[in-house]
Amino acid sequence: MEINKGFTLLELLIVLSVISIVLLISVPISSAMLEQQREKDFLETFEHDVLYIQHLASSTMDSVRITFQSDNYAVYYESKKVAVRKYPPGISITPGPFRYLSFTRTGSVRQAGQIFISTPGNNYAAVFPPGKGRYHLVEY
Repeated sequence: MEINKGFTLLELLIVLSVISIVLLISVPISSAMLEQQREKDFLETFEHDVLYIQHLASSTMDSVRITFQSDNYAVYYESKKVAVRKYPPGISITPGPFRYLSFTRTGSVRQAGQIFISTPGNNYAAVFPPGKGRYHLVEY
């Protein structure tokens, strides 16, 4: 009496095809999630940079600002470039009325206005109201 232990070729092919289908479905889902996370990380970094220069402007007498370029923005402290943030693929910033973003010693924005941020999934406006206070992000 002969006992065969193992899988047939047909059983292996069925299992491999099911695994392949699951992997093919999961790749587009994970790339969409990656894009959403990249957008979220960029917006959080931008928020932290704005709060950083607002805090420095109100606690020091030094010049602090953010300048905007077509593919990045740069944080300056005492006329020295502290950080350069490249825009992720698909994200762009239109600075509106700003040549650069800076705050007074009281923490007020020097020029009220909006900065427009376009991402593959959404469009945002970073609104800087006149007077002291934080900016807020509006999705439109």
